[in-house]
Amino acid sequence: MFQIKLNDQLKRHIEELKKSNASNKELDMILEKDCVSIEALIKMYEDHWQNRVPLSQLLKPLNFQFKPKRIARSDYKPEFKEYLENLKLQQQEKDYQQLISANRELSTYEDEDKPLTPAQINRELKEQVTTVFNILVSVVSVAFAFWYWSGSSSGMALHYRVLISLFFGILILIAEVVVYNSYLQRVSDAKAKEKVKTERTKVVKRIVI
Repeated sequence: MFQIKLNDQLKRHIEELKKSNASNKELDMILEKDCVSIEALIKMYEDHWQNRVPLSQLLKPLNFQFKPKRIARSDYKPEFKEYLENLKLQQQEKDYQQLISANRELSTYEDEDKPLTPAQINRELKEQVTTVFNILVSVVSVAFAFWYWSGSSSGMALHYRVLISLFFGILILIAEVVVYNSYLQRVSDAKAKEKVKTERTKVVKRIVI
C-alpha cells in the first residue's frame, strides 16, 4: 500500500484548509505524516479545490510514499518472544528424542538379526551342557536317595522302591526345568528392556553463534 507524498503546492492548500478547519484531526495527521491517501486526496479535491485548481497541478511533482515493510516478529512483546523460543526448544528436544528412539529401535533390530560369533556359540553351548549335567546330577541324586531310603529304612518291595525313585526323580526334573526356563525368561526380558531404554537429553542452554 502506498500514499501520495505532499509536495509544496499540495501542502500549502492543505494548510489553508487547516486554518478554516482547526479542529480537523485528519488534516493534522496528514500534515504530520507528510503524505495523504488517494481516497482522502480525492475527497478533499472534490469538496474544496475542484473548481479552483486542476488536480494535475496539485500533483506536480508526484511522489509516492510506501509503507515500510513489516519485519516479522518485530511487534511481538518480549514475553511472547520468550514463549515462542521455549516452544521452539521443546519441539527441537521432541524431534531429538524421536530420532534417538528410532535409532535405538533400528539398532535393536540389527542386533537381533546379527549372527552369533564363534565365542558366543561356544559360551552358550557350555552353559547348556553345564545346565543339563547339573539337572541330571540332581535327578540321579534324589532318585538314589529315595532308593536307598526305601530299602534300608522302610523295607519296601522292589517294585515300590522303583516307582518311588522314578516319581521323585521325574518331579525334581520338572522342577529344575521350570526354574531354568524362568531364569532364561528373566534374562531375556532384562536384555529387551535394556535395548529399548531411551536416553533422555534436556537442552539446558543454547548458544547462538
